[in-house]
Amino acid sequence: MRSNWPIALESILKSEGFHDGKRGWSNDPDDNGGPTLAGITIGNYCEYKGLPPPRGKNWNPKIVEALKEMPNEEIADYYYKNKWAVIRGDELPPGVDLAVADVCVLHGPAKAKEFLRRAIGMPPKGPIDDAVLDDLETEPSLSDVVNKIADLRRAHYDAIIARNPTQKKWRNGWYNRTKRVQEQCCTLAEAAEANRTPQTDLGKADVDVPVSIAGDAVVETKPLIKSETAQHGGAASLGGGLVTYTQADAALVQARKADTFLDGIIAFGKALIITETGFNWVFLGGMVSLAYGL
Repeated sequence: MRSNWPIALESILKSEGFHDGKRGWSNDPDDNGGPTLAGITIGNYCEYKGLPPPRGKNWNPKIVEALKEMPNEEIADYYYKNKWAVIRGDELPPGVDLAVADVCVLHGPAKAKEFLRRAIGMPPKGPIDDAVLDDLETEPSLSDVVNKIADLRRAHYDAIIARNPTQKKWRNGWYNRTKRVQEQCCTLAEAAEANRTPQTDLGKADVDVPVSIAGDAVVETKPLIKSETAQHGGAASLGGGLVTYTQADAALVQARKADTFLDGIIAFGKALIITETGFNWVFLGGMVSLAYGL
């Protein structure tokens, strides 16, 4: 779902080494993707920038350097447009959205679509269309879908290694990432399933959201939304390495049928707010702040 995009971005970037001041740069000769920044290969970068695709391993040093220095806002833009949007992440249910997006990052849109379709018992070849979304609406357990996708990932990695034993060096990393993402996705899915039955204790209300941000921050919070189905969605302090969400009572309220989190402004220090696709992204050093005004 749309409101899970910042959670997905944080998870993906953390898996790709973009955290704690690091930007996830690698240029391992055994990595089939070649020079890579935060999971974005040189081939990905050329496609994103409309440049001719690289040939073999004779990388253009100027393009390698441009990739290495890719601005943070472009990294987020790349992932939203080329990974999240193509798997219809805004429309997938919580937990399933990140599970599919993470497959898309590592193996591309085709494999992501295949794994999702197989996980819900549909033919593997085909798009993530309205039929898939309708099926997910009636899935009794989103966690089961997440777990099936994780099992498909592990089987895929074993097949890769069987074909090319040199790839065994990546096995532990692949498996650890799959387990971490699986656990995170199950938590999101279980929370969504618990919220399928509207809670009535809040009723109609304007809710002020206390938000705390680490560092020299400027925060403006306003009443959120009026909704008959407003519910506690969890959380929130933002800050730390990238974007950190912690569960806390009455901190972040999410309304069903309204993908709106914060109607306000959140910034780190004196950083500029960069608006893209309906989000306010603020980047400062290796940190990311996301504020919603959807």
